[in-house]
Amino acid sequence: METKQTVLSDIAYLIIDVPSHIMPFLAYLSECQSKGLNFDVYGPQNIVTSVLNNLGKNHFGFDELSFGKGPVHPALFKSTYQSFLQTIPAIEAIWEENKKKPKLLIADIFATYAKSLATKHKIPLLVLFGSYFVQNVTGDWQQHVEKATLVERDESLVPLQKEVEDKYGVSIKSMRDIIIEGDHNISCISKFIGDLVTLEKENCTYVGPALRDESKCEIPGIDSAFLKDNDLIYVSLGTAQPNMAGFSCYESIIEALKDTEHKVLIGATRGKAEELIAKGLPKNIIVKNWVPQTKVLEHSKLFISHVGAGGMMEALSTGVPVIAIPNFADQPINAGVVEKLNTGRWLKDKSPESIKKLVEEVLANENIKSNCQKYQKIINSEASSGKEMFIEIVKSLMK
Repeated sequence: METKQTVLSDIAYLIIDVPSHIMPFLAYLSECQSKGLNFDVYGPQNIVTSVLNNLGKNHFGFDELSFGKGPVHPALFKSTYQSFLQTIPAIEAIWEENKKKPKLLIADIFATYAKSLATKHKIPLLVLFGSYFVQNVTGDWQQHVEKATLVERDESLVPLQKEVEDKYGVSIKSMRDIIIEGDHNISCISKFIGDLVTLEKENCTYVGPALRDESKCEIPGIDSAFLKDNDLIYVSLGTAQPNMAGFSCYESIIEALKDTEHKVLIGATRGKAEELIAKGLPKNIIVKNWVPQTKVLEHSKLFISHVGAGGMMEALSTGVPVIAIPNFADQPINAGVVEKLNTGRWLKDKSPESIKKLVEEVLANENIKSNCQKYQKIINSEASSGKEMFIEIVKSLMK
């Protein structure tokens, strides 16, 4: 990309093409700006434009970091190799032309190139974890981390792998090699949840969620009567491409809940909403390709979810019980946490009969309702302190 003379910020935020890793930290990044801690954004052009267009002083987009529409894992490995071979030289050219390097790098856990930049230029590195600190996971939870991190690159990418090894001395063969750890690491999961899964480590801090404010958002195309009494069953089984493996469960959920007294709202992406609508829907079920999730949860009595970390925290923050249907990565851990906290149940038999039975069991369970209310209060009390911790950590690394 072409560089141009500009005034660079003291903080550089380096990202990859995974919006779900970025969204949980938008409020923290906004807090940085409000405190006068300006930052520049470096990442895939499409994400820099669409997700972070209102945050960051300067935006630098790199097409080689975009995943495209193919399977996620091959795309992640390819963009990781390209981030070394193309993005690092481009970023260094920007710094050289403007005669300034940042005093702090903030990076996504999968922004492997950030670790190399930090090491080479002796810049402190703060890494953002959208979920647990995978390097510290303990006990029975480890099996889920191992399954996710042992995924290897495609054989077709071996030439790129070798080129990165030759030029940077970095060997990236599996997902474990992509994940980075910084001088300090923060997660937007609450500490009481993180402590269930990981060992404490001095440079790893669970700051809790800084939740999106969707109070002014409208739920598009839904009659207000459907939202009355906050009595919805809300269903969302994920947006990232790997979650599509679990999308077949939408049909089973519709079959289980059709013609019941329950009002059901389904949010389904990647063409699934249109597919379900085309098949015809029962009168008590509405399907949309997008809804403001936190806003919808405020009207819900139950959340049927793939339990990504963000969705799990949003459910807890609104006091809504969860039926967990995990697919990959940290989702099985989150399903286990839901059961450990007794804020819902893990659905393992995905037949319509089992779904209908579990829905009724969870809705009738007073202990689950009580625990949801308890953890809602804890999480909401963390809202301001988490932002304060984030700012303190940023400032301490810049000294």
